[in-house]
Amino acid sequence: MARNSSPKISGNYFLSSFVYFRAFAIIFIVAGHSYGLTLFARDNPASFFAGNLITGGTTFFVVISGYLFHHVFYPRFTYRRFLEGKARNLLAPYLLLSTVAWILRHPLELGLAELIWIWLSILAKGSAAAGYWYIPFILLTFLISPHHVAFIQLSARSQIGILLLSLLVAAFVQKPIDDNFPLQAVITFKPAYLMGIFLSVHRNRALAILKRLDVYVFAAGVGLAALQTAIGHSGNYHSIFFTYSGIDLMLLQKLLLSLAFFSFFERLASRGAVPRLINLIAQASFGVYFLHPFAIDAAQRSRLFPPTGLPALDLVLATLLVGAACVGAALAIKAVAGTRSRYLIGY
Repeated sequence: MARNSSPKISGNYFLSSFVYFRAFAIIFIVAGHSYGLTLFARDNPASFFAGNLITGGTTFFVVISGYLFHHVFYPRFTYRRFLEGKARNLLAPYLLLSTVAWILRHPLELGLAELIWIWLSILAKGSAAAGYWYIPFILLTFLISPHHVAFIQLSARSQIGILLLSLLVAAFVQKPIDDNFPLQAVITFKPAYLMGIFLSVHRNRALAILKRLDVYVFAAGVGLAALQTAIGHSGNYHSIFFTYSGIDLMLLQKLLLSLAFFSFFERLASRGAVPRLINLIAQASFGVYFLHPFAIDAAQRSRLFPPTGLPALDLVLATLLVGAACVGAALAIKAVAGTRSRYLIGY
């Protein structure tokens, strides 16, 4: 097998591009989970289309994770040390905050055995809070890291073949019903993770191509959102494993947009330092991810929304309020707990 070497670093700007990308991705995720605070109903073509563009931002996170696996971890990869780091920074806060969310939502008068069974089931499925399904899925993805190391060491042609095959399978498998089957999610998001790895391994060649085509790639992604709207499908695609439910246009759309944003943010990062606010949002992104279900729940209980009655504006306001509250809370927790805050909120 031909072994690909990491691209030489010619400056720091291409890492800065992923600072932009991480900030952008977490904003999309918060927006996608904030619909319930607003009157944003997909009852007209414009809102239907906008919803299909906003939803599904987790794919961006998966692409970023794959890119960073190769760029950050692969050069000095040790399987045990890699998993220990993920256990500290992801599994520990996941267990803590899932338990907190579970306690807030489930009556304590149930029997101990029943409580334990419900708790373990929730942890396995990632159903304690909105978006928490991502953690069991990504931890399973990290467990099969030797497979990703082997993928990195293949020739570019073999990598492309595996990437296309995984995309073909994922387009039909789709996300699990209610996001409660992490193994299915591993299959669904495999092409996103592998694409992130591929972009890191072949960064220079990929950018040379994308910088000529990124506008067209972006237009193709937007076109898929329009097609999804035209056929009347709202949001993410979900299916029961081994059943046919069509082709996952959302996954294809977000992969195309990931390629376009990869190129766009490279251009942006090459023009100067990342703004302080963008850098802060990116650094706190996992803290925001873990905390945003609690912030959304608090906003619902406070009955602050919808303040204007204009769905699009209220969604922007909800995203800003939830995002700002989570960044503020993450900074406060980090100020009190110091480096131990990683075990609490992943930041």
